[in-house]
Amino acid sequence: MEARLAGAMLRVEEAQRHLEEQERDLELAHEQAMTLQSERDQLRVRAEAAEAQVTEMTRELATLRVQRPPGDQEEVTRLRAELLAQ
Repeated sequence: MEARLAGAMLRVEEAQRHLEEQERDLELAHEQAMTLQSERDQLRVRAEAAEAQVTEMTRELATLRVQRPPGDQEEVTRLRAELLAQ
């Protein structure tokens, strides 16, 4: 009877260690998920800012094309290069 009880206690202790290990793994996975979510959010903000900048530069380029004097081609070319670089 004592041997069975001792065996059962060993299994309980092993199960407890296994649960604690799984808990640590879950905590680590949660931390990694939160880090990735934060990075994703930062990238989204940067992408939105870049899109807004492209929209503004496109608008400015269109305005310059309409209003440009004949000798202002250099500015249009520079703005186009900036826009394409992004």
